[in-house]
Amino acid sequence: MNAVDSLKFLAGLAFAALFRLAPMPVPNLEPILATTLPFAKKMGALAGLVFALLALVSFDFVSGRLGLWTVYTGLAYAAVGFGAVE
Repeated sequence: MNAVDSLKFLAGLAFAALFRLAPMPVPNLEPILATTLPFAKKMGALAGLVFALLALVSFDFVSGRLGLWTVYTGLAYAAVGFGAVE
């Protein structure tokens, strides 16, 4: 991963976390998955897996919602990120 891709990766993490923190009454809008899928397609399966896990765990940590559901949801998101590659 080059420097530009790394910056895009970090910007995507920030976008997903900030968008998820914003109180919005839009149902079924999942910013983590919406950003995970393009990253996985462009950067590969491992990048998709890592992005999904980092985005979810960092959001849960910052918002004080760490729990067992973080593990289950993180594994599910990671599987989607890993499997998003053609």
